[in-house]
Amino acid sequence: MPPRDEYIDYVFKPAFSFDAFNIEARLLENAASLRSQINSILQTYKPDIIHCNDRLTFLPFRFEHNVVYSSHLLFADLLSLQGMNDIYFQEFKTERCAISR
Repeated sequence: MPPRDEYIDYVFKPAFSFDAFNIEARLLENAASLRSQINSILQTYKPDIIHCNDRLTFLPFRFEHNVVYSSHLLFADLLSLQGMNDIYFQEFKTERCAISR
């Protein structure tokens, strides 16, 4: 974990409360843990917009109304689909859900 300094204001580390073995459960456990840590910051700063880019960053903010999302898989072509593994397909499914919002 990086230390806090003049460039880093907050450092979060997910704390897993349950033994989760499938990828969906691990992703949701991670998001719930981070959300509980971020909540006090959101209450203090009350951001107008929360921008989430790729890599499942929107999950802790799934039910916020002021989330703006940008996708890196929106224009996936056949060449980039060749390198997808099970984890990447999970991200693709999550991004499709986010974009549909």
